[in-house]
Amino acid sequence: MDKYFRIRPQWSLVEAFEETNKHYQPGSMVTGAARNVQIENWGVLIGRTRALAEIKYAINSFGSKSKLCKHIQISTKYFNMLEDFFQELPDDKKPGKIYQGMTISGYFLLKKIGGGGNAVVWEAR
Repeated sequence: MDKYFRIRPQWSLVEAFEETNKHYQPGSMVTGAARNVQIENWGVLIGRTRALAEIKYAINSFGSKSKLCKHIQISTKYFNMLEDFFQELPDDKKPGKIYQGMTISGYFLLKKIGGGGNAVVWEAR
């Protein structure tokens, strides 16, 4: 475990919760609230489109929102508030462009990692 907590944009939503939970105890009045703010910060860092896509991907992976909430140790009420927070972030899509959070041929685009020669390379999962 690192001495300092750093939000990493390459984390998935579930990874962001798992890593944040190591530093901020869920359910505590102080550190639980701080944990939730860190997750909001993660969403701001990665952008609206990817944050919402990560929520959808995580719910599909766990089969339901309640199962996901149990795994990441968050109430369904706060998870819904978090989803609303991500909805209110500025729209980061550009018409006719490929953007992070988009799914193409079953690949979830995380971030651009390079380019050149009329091509762009994406990190995907």
